[in-house]
Amino acid sequence: MTDTGARFGIQTQKKSALVAQQIVNEIVAEQMTGGDRLPPEAEMCETYGVGRSTIREALRLLESQGVVKIKTGPGGGPILSDFDGGFLAANVALHLQLSGATLRDVMNARLVIEPAIAGAAAEHRDQATIDALRAVVDDSHKPDAERVILVGGSADFHDIVAAGSGNPFFEYLMLALHRITEPFPQRLPYEGERRARLVDDHQAIFAAIRDGDRDAAAQAMRVDILEFLDYAEQEVPQLLEEKIDWGRVNG
Repeated sequence: MTDTGARFGIQTQKKSALVAQQIVNEIVAEQMTGGDRLPPEAEMCETYGVGRSTIREALRLLESQGVVKIKTGPGGGPILSDFDGGFLAANVALHLQLSGATLRDVMNARLVIEPAIAGAAAEHRDQATIDALRAVVDDSHKPDAERVILVGGSADFHDIVAAGSGNPFFEYLMLALHRITEPFPQRLPYEGERRARLVDDHQAIFAAIRDGDRDAAAQAMRVDILEFLDYAEQEVPQLLEEKIDWGRVNG
């Protein structure tokens, strides 16, 4: 590539990145949500004063970051993606796999991070979070609750706690970490004492958040994660040494 070509390529890339940022600014300003359509290419060309190639490159950049989906065919165009932590989880899982990280590594990180998030949820507590947690806890207490409901409810419980912290970073970080770790506990039995301990631990976390007790919520969350680690160590110790697999999260 000639020097001129290299400079042109860099300039084009910078221009498309700037346009991508402007599009994001508009998404935020317009309070758009998942499923909303972005303006057609011709309108964006006029709005941002650039050509179609720059708009398309900007949209490809946003698509690669999980912000938009490009629908082809009649009635197609850029559509805003749902923000559910899935893209962040896939990216984190990819880098964790490349670094050789194990489930134990991720759970040890959760052991540090998640008690602080539970404490923040207790401090920030709102009625919607309390009601959502109560519903999950009540379902887990039902004697006929199936294992799949119990395990899925446990993941939901932790996601609700993170969302209730009032901190978007905590919310999306935990959504990502839960999606990375979720395939592992699904392979463990949840019967008898383990089932009872899981239900009791979630009851304790819920009660502390409901009561606005930051320290109790943090301690109860720490106990919950430690008990999972101890249980996995006893039942299937090799599970904790399994490497994070990007394909499980990205599939």
